[in-house]
Formats: sequence, C-alpha cells, structure tokens
Amino acid sequence: MKRIIFGLLSTAALCTFSLGAIDAGKPMPAIEAAKWYTQPTVLPAQGLTAVVLLDITSEDAVNTLRMLETIGVTHPRLTLAAVAINPVKTTDAVVHDNGPFQIPLAADDNLKSRVRFAETESLFPYAVLAQNGVVVWSGHPTELESVTEKVMNGKFSESRQKQIEAIRLELQMAIQAGLPDVISNSADKILKIAPDDKIAIQAKLFAFNNKGQPGEAVKFIQEICAKNPQDSRLRMMQLDFLLNQGNMQTYKQATEKAFHDFAAEKDSSLVFLTAYTLENAPYGIMDPAVMLAYAEKAYDKVKNQNTQVAAVAHETLARISAETGNPAKAVALQEKALALRKGTHLEQAAADRLAYYRKLLNLNGKR
Repeated sequence: MKRIIFGLLSTAALCTFSLGAIDAGKPMPAIEAAKWYTQPTVLPAQGLTAVVLLDITSEDAVNTLRMLETIGVTHPRLTLAAVAINPVKTTDAVVHDNGPFQIPLAADDNLKSRVRFAETESLFPYAVLAQNGVVVWSGHPTELESVTEKVMNGKFSESRQKQIEAIRLELQMAIQAGLPDVISNSADKILKIAPDDKIAIQAKLFAFNNKGQPGEAVKFIQEICAKNPQDSRLRMMQLDFLLNQGNMQTYKQATEKAFHDFAAEKDSSLVFLTAYTLENAPYGIMDPAVMLAYAEKAYDKVKNQNTQVAAVAHETLARISAETGNPAKAVALQEKALALRKGTHLEQAAADRLAYYRKLLNLNGKR
C-alpha cells in the first residue's frame, strides 16, 4: 500500500508538468483501442468520467493502475478507464505478469486514443476528467481523486486550476535547476491557491530536505494537516514522511492521533489508515491494544460490504488478531477476505496468508 500511494506522489513532485492537451470546456473524446483486457468501456454522456493514458512499460505503470483501482472502489460514481499507449504485445506481457486489473484497461496500439486525448502531451501518465461529457480538468493521475471530489462537491475552479498549472511550470524549472528556495517559494504560491495541493506539499518537503531542515519539514507537514483536518490522504502523507525520516516517537503520536481523528468518519479512511500502519510501521513501535481497537472500528464500518475495501479491513483485523494471540479469529477473518479477493491479483496473497494463520492455529493447539 505504501508504494502505491506514496511512491507515485514522490514521482509526481519531480516530473515535468505541462498544460493539458485537451482544454477544459471541450467535449470528452470516446476511447478507441486495439484491444480491451476487460469489458470495453463506453464513456457515458452524463456523470463523471475519467481516462488515464500511460506507458505500460514505465516504472510506476502497475502502481498507477493499482492506485486507479482504489479510486474506482472509493468513487463508484466515477466511470474510469486506463489506456496503454503501447503495442498490444507489449501490453499483453505486462498484463500477463501483473494482472488481472480491476478497472477497464485497453491497449492503444495505433495511438488513436493518444491523439484524441493527449496529442500534444509528452509526459505520461496523463489523466482527463469530464463532467456530463465536457472536459473539466487534465493532469497527473495522482491528483485525480482530489479533483474528482472537488468536482462532486461543487468546489472545483477551472480558473484556479489554470493558475496552479502556470506556477507548476515555474516549479518544474526550479526543480530542474536545483534551487530549493525557488522550489519552496513556488510551492507556497500554489498552496495559497490550493492549501491541499499534494504536489506542492511534496515539493515543499523536497526543498526542506535539500536544505537539510528536517525539523522544519516535520513542522510544515503538521501545519498542513491541521489546516486540512478531513483529508486522510494528507495524514497518510505525513505518516509516510515521519516513517521515512525515522522519527518513530513523533510517528507513533501522529498515527494514534490520526486513528482518533478519523474513527468517527463514515468513509473508509480508518480502514486504509490502519492497514497502512500495520503493513509499514516497524515491529514493536505501535501499541498492539491500540492497533486492535482501531482495526476493529475500521472493520465494523465495512464488514457487511462486498468490496475490496472490506477485504482490506478483514485482512488488517486478521493480522492484528494473529499478532495479539488469537489465530482462530485470524483464520475466520482471512477466510472471508479470501472470498472477497477471488478473481483479483491479490487472491494468491490472501490464500498464502490464510495458510499461515492456519499453521499458527495448529501450532497453538499443540501447546
């Protein structure tokens, strides 16, 4: 989970930004593909639709697709599809080695979709978002979820987005020139317009790191989270940063605060926070009683759903149950998780973990 969410954010902060190939206000093109690896997708005329074009051979291509799967689960009102701008044989090989994928995926062998969606774009992955058949935004996929939520809530501003994109060109030049003060100033300009802009936040952290100011970076990310208290992705960015800094005491405190702050939220924030922590925190850092209590709270929110979010909650509670001496409960939960994982790329991993818990249970019975 850490690689999927945060590896992409880090990459986005250092890549080239350019203004979108499709201007806002133009009609959303139809997808034309040489081959579909799922059921073909026809973009509906109404509602929210998004198309992400990517080079399937790039280092983060699979992580991008997994991130899009998560967006597809958490935003069912969004019709989402991915298009690989690669030959069919190349895409076949990647899908064979890493699939199946839970979002519609196609190969654009003759580059017809690329011409329609991103003719002048040279950087991929590249996302295009439309509302009721009209393009409202285009940019890097790491921003797709936050932009989608703003559009849904009526908080998205096209003019504001154009201001941000213009400053990002300045930001990119500063990164290429290795000028941390200019990077920081450019990021501040973006944050004045959009206080939750993930790329600007990453750029600011990057500048602090280059200037050897880890303490200022910790203070900055804490202030950002305080200004955006309902943004669980920012909170996870903070946790990831503290973890990478090796600041374990601050990390533990921030994690427990995040658990507390999002425990009452009706969405799946707590599910992903507990899963991320259990998978990534160094052994012995977190209080097992705290982990168990919040994993149970997260599980209770989604236990009756037939979704991959529910699978995550089952697996998280199963793991902490095993670690706190209840392998029988771990087996029961993981059996349900395996049923939810059927047909996905995580089915074998779920089966392997179930086998492990059964061995723990057998070992416990022999004592």
